[in-house]
Amino acid sequence: MARNIIVVISGIILSFLLFVLGCWFALKFTTFGKISTESAALGRWMEYKDIVAKYGSPFKAMENVFRIVRYCIFPSVSILTGIYVGLLSRKSELIVSAITLFPFVLLTISLDASHLTEYALAVFYLSLCCFATYVISKRRNRRFTASEIICNHATTPD
Repeated sequence: MARNIIVVISGIILSFLLFVLGCWFALKFTTFGKISTESAALGRWMEYKDIVAKYGSPFKAMENVFRIVRYCIFPSVSILTGIYVGLLSRKSELIVSAITLFPFVLLTISLDASHLTEYALAVFYLSLCCFATYVISKRRNRRFTASEIICNHATTPD
């Protein structure tokens, strides 16, 4: 029980740290990140006409960042959190992974709760996390027979 509580708390922290790291990379290497960096260097937001002349539409750049976050960063965070829970949890892995990712799923829903797609994506992220947990926990708990151990040991170089 205490192990599951520790896994849940550390998994929640891990999921948000991975999200922050992913967003940092998304802003570092996208047009919207360049606009934000240049505006921060000026100490104020650039004029709209200057942004359009230099970078194109800022709204399209912001939409691209949201697309990267929604379709690359969120699934990656879900899978990595699921792997983490699958490696460390011993009992009730799927429940622990669902509880671990639930605050992160609330964050994804809060980005745009007016569209049904956000709810569908939140369920998808939760299922990705549970699937990764299931696969890792089953691989971790797999029992090897003596012949499998001998055959694998004989074929792998030292």
